[in-house]
Amino acid sequence: MSFDIEQKSKGFRDKKIIFLILISVLLLGYSLMDLMKPSLVIQKKEFYSRVIVSDHPGVEINGTDLAFGMISPGGSSKKKITLNNDYDCDVKVNIYSEGEISEFIELSDNDFILLNNYEQEIIFLLKMPVGAEMKTYEGKITVVIRKIN
Repeated sequence: MSFDIEQKSKGFRDKKIIFLILISVLLLGYSLMDLMKPSLVIQKKEFYSRVIVSDHPGVEINGTDLAFGMISPGGSSKKKITLNNDYDCDVKVNIYSEGEISEFIELSDNDFILLNNYEQEIIFLLKMPVGAEMKTYEGKITVVIRKIN
């Protein structure tokens, strides 16, 4: 009788291993399909980003950074960029943010297709919580443009 239990246990273990292998193969296949899609990066632009949380507001003008100036806790600031697709094809646009500042930034649009000869305005809205520590928050915003056809 112990032999039957051992055989059933071994059979269950074998089915479990086969199931895990099958799931692994499916996940690998899905990943490879995603890699094989035409998604050539044709442009990548990084912007340094910063906001100073202070008890008095202030403006920072900088043509190369996404600087939100000085805002009070509970305040907000916004910046706009316009993306023009002057490539000879439609493109996919992805925007990523990282660093301390990223948790406070909301985007008006992300992960979208921009048609050839069209433009899209992106609004970066920075909302600082009421209890935010008074200091400089920094980070980086990256815009990646990929060819899709």
